[in-house]
Amino acid sequence: MPASTVTLQAVYADTFLVVAQVGGEGGSVSAESESERVVENEPATIQIQPARGYPVNQVTFDTCGAGSLSGLTFTTTRVTANCTVNVTFRVDDRPDEIFRSRFQ
Repeated sequence: MPASTVTLQAVYADTFLVVAQVGGEGGSVSAESESERVVENEPATIQIQPARGYPVNQVTFDTCGAGSLSGLTFTTTRVTANCTVNVTFRVDDRPDEIFRSRFQ
Protein backbone atom coordinates (compact mmCIF):
# COMPACT_ATOMS: atom_id res chain seq x y z
CA MET A 1 0.00 0.00 0.00
CA PRO A 2 1.46 3.41 -0.92
CA ALA A 3 2.23 5.86 1.83
CA SER A 4 -0.15 8.79 2.10
CA THR A 5 0.81 12.32 2.95
CA VAL A 6 -1.23 14.41 5.33
CA THR A 7 -0.61 18.13 5.50
CA LEU A 8 -1.69 20.00 8.62
CA GLN A 9 -1.88 23.76 8.80
CA ALA A 10 -2.01 25.55 12.14
CA VAL A 11 -3.88 28.83 12.19
CA TYR A 12 -2.85 31.26 14.90
CA ALA A 13 -5.03 34.21 15.86
CA ASP A 14 -3.88 37.00 18.14
CA THR A 15 -6.10 37.94 21.05
CA PHE A 16 -6.44 41.38 22.56
CA LEU A 17 -7.74 42.74 25.84
CA VAL A 18 -10.80 44.96 25.90
CA VAL A 19 -11.08 46.67 29.27
CA ALA A 20 -14.41 48.27 30.17
CA GLN A 21 -14.49 50.73 33.04
CA VAL A 22 -16.86 53.15 34.69
CA GLY A 23 -15.85 56.76 35.29
CA GLY A 24 -17.60 57.90 38.47
CA GLU A 25 -20.70 56.38 40.00
CA GLY A 26 -24.10 55.43 38.72
CA GLY A 27 -23.77 51.95 37.30
CA SER A 28 -21.52 49.16 36.11
CA VAL A 29 -20.38 47.38 32.97
CA SER A 30 -20.09 43.67 32.21
CA ALA A 31 -16.30 43.59 31.99
CA GLU A 32 -15.54 46.02 34.83
CA SER A 33 -13.84 43.55 37.15
CA GLU A 34 -11.97 41.63 34.49
CA SER A 35 -10.87 42.21 30.96
CA GLU A 36 -12.53 40.52 28.04
CA ARG A 37 -10.25 38.68 25.61
CA VAL A 38 -11.23 39.14 21.99
CA VAL A 39 -9.81 37.36 18.96
CA GLU A 40 -8.20 39.71 16.45
CA ASN A 41 -10.67 41.24 13.98
CA GLU A 42 -13.71 40.24 16.06
CA PRO A 43 -16.00 42.75 17.80
CA ALA A 44 -16.31 43.08 21.58
CA THR A 45 -19.70 43.46 23.28
CA ILE A 46 -20.10 45.22 26.61
CA GLN A 47 -23.31 45.25 28.64
CA ILE A 48 -24.01 48.47 30.53
CA GLN A 49 -26.04 48.38 33.77
CA PRO A 50 -27.03 51.85 34.99
CA ALA A 51 -28.32 52.23 38.54
CA ARG A 52 -31.81 53.65 38.97
CA GLY A 53 -31.84 57.37 38.33
CA TYR A 54 -28.53 57.29 36.40
CA PRO A 55 -28.89 57.08 32.61
CA VAL A 56 -25.83 56.59 30.40
CA ASN A 57 -24.11 59.91 29.80
CA GLN A 58 -21.29 58.93 27.45
CA VAL A 59 -19.40 55.95 26.05
CA THR A 60 -15.85 56.67 24.87
CA PHE A 61 -13.12 54.38 23.61
CA ASP A 62 -9.51 54.67 22.60
CA THR A 63 -7.95 52.24 20.14
CA CYS A 64 -11.08 50.11 19.78
CA GLY A 65 -11.83 51.77 16.45
CA ALA A 66 -15.47 52.74 16.23
CA GLY A 67 -18.42 51.40 18.14
CA SER A 68 -22.16 51.67 18.50
CA LEU A 69 -24.55 51.84 21.44
CA SER A 70 -27.86 50.03 21.06
CA GLY A 71 -29.97 50.23 24.18
CA LEU A 72 -27.57 49.20 26.94
CA THR A 73 -25.21 47.19 24.72
CA PHE A 74 -22.03 48.73 23.33
CA THR A 75 -20.37 46.86 20.45
CA THR A 76 -16.97 47.75 19.05
CA THR A 77 -15.93 47.28 15.46
CA ARG A 78 -13.25 44.69 14.74
CA VAL A 79 -10.63 44.83 17.52
CA THR A 80 -7.06 45.04 16.24
CA ALA A 81 -5.23 46.13 19.44
CA ASN A 82 -5.74 46.28 23.21
CA CYS A 83 -8.32 48.94 23.97
CA THR A 84 -10.37 50.54 26.72
CA VAL A 85 -14.05 51.47 26.74
CA ASN A 86 -15.11 54.11 29.30
CA VAL A 87 -18.72 54.57 30.38
CA THR A 88 -20.02 57.52 32.39
CA PHE A 89 -23.46 58.03 33.90
CA ARG A 90 -25.31 61.20 34.84
CA VAL A 91 -27.90 61.93 37.49
CA ASP A 92 -31.35 61.93 35.91
CA ASP A 93 -32.50 65.53 35.86
CA ARG A 94 -36.15 64.60 36.33
CA PRO A 95 -36.66 64.72 40.12
CA ASP A 96 -40.04 62.98 39.98
CA GLU A 97 -38.46 59.98 38.22
CA ILE A 98 -35.58 59.82 40.71
CA PHE A 99 -37.97 60.02 43.64
CA ARG A 100 -40.20 57.31 42.21
CA SER A 101 -37.30 55.00 41.29
CA ARG A 102 -35.87 55.05 44.82
CA PHE A 103 -39.14 53.68 46.25
CA GLN A 104 -39.84 50.92 43.73
